[in-house]
Amino acid sequence: MKRFLTTITIVVLLIGMYVAWELMRPVGISTHTVEVTIPAGTSTSRAIDILEERNVLSAPLVHKIAAKIIAMTSGKHLQQGIFEITSSQSQLDAVLTLYKSPLTVNVTFPEGISLSQFASIAADQIGCDSAVFMRLALSDSVCRAHGIRASSVEGYLMPNTFNFFRKTPASAVLNRLIGEQEKFWEKEFGRRTNFGGRTKHEVLTLASIVEAETPVDGEKARVSGVYNNRLQRGMKLQADPTVQYALGGSKQRVLYRDLEVDSRYNTYRYAGLPPGPINSPGAEAIRAAVNPEQHDYIYFVAVGDGSNRHRFAMTDREHQHNVMLYRAARR
Repeated sequence: MKRFLTTITIVVLLIGMYVAWELMRPVGISTHTVEVTIPAGTSTSRAIDILEERNVLSAPLVHKIAAKIIAMTSGKHLQQGIFEITSSQSQLDAVLTLYKSPLTVNVTFPEGISLSQFASIAADQIGCDSAVFMRLALSDSVCRAHGIRASSVEGYLMPNTFNFFRKTPASAVLNRLIGEQEKFWEKEFGRRTNFGGRTKHEVLTLASIVEAETPVDGEKARVSGVYNNRLQRGMKLQADPTVQYALGGSKQRVLYRDLEVDSRYNTYRYAGLPPGPINSPGAEAIRAAVNPEQHDYIYFVAVGDGSNRHRFAMTDREHQHNVMLYRAARR
């Protein structure tokens, strides 16, 4: 009996030593780091198998038992997403990594960018499919799901800096950006639907033009006031950014011949607001469109000194003088 107990003790010790050795030995990767993706709904057993397939672990059974013990004793749950495993980690450290937060990235979407630019940034920095992003952004079903009465979500994405999990699907990124603007709108304006005779869609359309005209927050309400005055007086908006949009957004400078393009977005040719936003305006541009500055200006032109600021005028004569100052500054 004594010999039997001794044998059992030795076996237990040997098993314990083997388990400890497997847990503490370095991961098996040949590079400095490796990224491992754990999809949503993955079981603990399958997650360990994924680590083995990536040559991170060498004894999956040992680590499956260890993972279950970790979950039971810590109360933590297996996470989903992308995790970074480094060559300096032990195999136990690699398993523990799956119970921590996955890799995330802070992504900045600047004010006034187009849908294609949103898609490009999302693809480059988050890793989602830009083609899928654009297909969804132009989808009638996505517009209907969010109550957007337009042919695309242009103007309905919120520019800002957001934190995303790496490889977040395009659909989730798009829904997050739409949702962020919806939250902003509700916080700022509640359930309001009429804005001085304009709908939300018309407000966003005006805001997108304001956003395209000036990056200076302190000028946005004044620029909005100019366009508001022109609309009230029945004047055409004559906004260069809308012509650029009509031409596909590829032209940095609008030429006289460009003003002949037959498009409802050509505000030199057609009166009133264009059919929809020409970019995704930021918070200040939206506020400016809702609350334009009250004044009598109907013209503005850039100062031309690199400050992005503008001179405003109430008469054509005064405006022509400002244009002359702009041209002089640009020489």
